[in-house]
Amino acid sequence: MSKNYNFFKFKSYFLIVSLLFFSKAFSANWYVNDNSTTGDVYCTAVGNNSNNGNSPATPKLTLLAAYTAAAAGDTIFIDTGTYSGAGNINLTVAKANLTFTGAGSLKTVFDNNLASANSNLWLTINANNIN
Repeated sequence: MSKNYNFFKFKSYFLIVSLLFFSKAFSANWYVNDNSTTGDVYCTAVGNNSNNGNSPATPKLTLLAAYTAAAAGDTIFIDTGTYSGAGNINLTVAKANLTFTGAGSLKTVFDNNLASANSNLWLTINANNIN
């Protein structure tokens, strides 16, 4: 009995470790940067929505472009800068299990001053497990 129990215990441990490893193995990182690299933490180039957005050297220009490319479990790194205008304000997040990471307090700023008078929101979250 002890031999079977140890084998079962090993299989259970192996399954748990595999699930933890592979749960992040298939997630992707996406990068967003404004039109400047001054003070950047994540990116090495300015943003452009025609970039693929999946490396620090090829960031997207808008949060919407990175969000559109992202899937559940992905992380979007938003670099130092002030983000406003189309693609950066009045957004709705409906995909679950995403992580948004800014460059730090007072470094990543979303300015909705260009939003219409009817909407003072820059982001609405309609999903679960958004970090």
